[in-house]
Amino acid sequence: MLTIERFAAELYAFAGSVTGAERAAARTCLADALACAAAGVGTPAHASAAAAMGDLDRGGDTQPVTVWFSGTRTGVLAAAYLNSVAVSAHDLDDGHRGAIGHPGGAVMPAVLAELELTGSTVDPLEAVAVGYEAALRIAQARDPARFERTATGRWGSYAAAAASWFVHGDPPATLAHALAHAGSLAPQLAPPDPRAVDGIKEGTPWAVVAGLMAARLARARVPGPLYLLEREDAYGPGDLDRIAARHPGTVTESYFKRYACCRWIHPVLDRLADMYPGAP
Repeated sequence: MLTIERFAAELYAFAGSVTGAERAAARTCLADALACAAAGVGTPAHASAAAAMGDLDRGGDTQPVTVWFSGTRTGVLAAAYLNSVAVSAHDLDDGHRGAIGHPGGAVMPAVLAELELTGSTVDPLEAVAVGYEAALRIAQARDPARFERTATGRWGSYAAAAASWFVHGDPPATLAHALAHAGSLAPQLAPPDPRAVDGIKEGTPWAVVAGLMAARLARARVPGPLYLLEREDAYGPGDLDRIAARHPGTVTESYFKRYACCRWIHPVLDRLADMYPGAP
């Protein structure tokens, strides 16, 4: 059995047994993402992204999905994209050390967009837990010595695809193909220099679009490249065996930021705050 097929079966079992602790963690992650989005929706990055998306989807009151904190609605892909931009705009979104990235900006826009589109009555916190588990298990199993791209966009698509699968109530077989398409469609094959300007943080919003589209391809019975992870250079001997859905879920492992910057500089800021306690 290929890794994606095995993992999809495990993720299906995980989705049916989300614990109370995992729901509680998912609630905290959701609250954090929404707070980040409330701050990010007024940024130039969001305004520019909305203007760009306007050429693809004109929006209007008849559109199905809300662009958070904006008073507007648009199509599901455009809304999920813009909401991901809002979450990540200030670099305040949650992170996961093992995966080297930021799951909330990928998971929450996908979950809430699909819930609003479908009117599904599934537990949104369970959908969040499933999205985190799908993406973070795949991402953290990589060997950091083997890859050059740490951007969330490289694995955030798995989160969006799994969330879409869960909300739509698709059969287990669909999940494997959704994950396979998600990995194939993930953005940032040629990543920007992390020291330079990147107008769309780590490609995360495009990962959301890719993941939602991946789930739709699988739902339409388009076969995905199930062998994908076996061909991924980022995994060394034994690494693929570490991709396994299990409790406690990875949603319980996120860290949350005090500062609007990458966590690498947080210790320096903490020490500066200690040295100058009265500073703004």
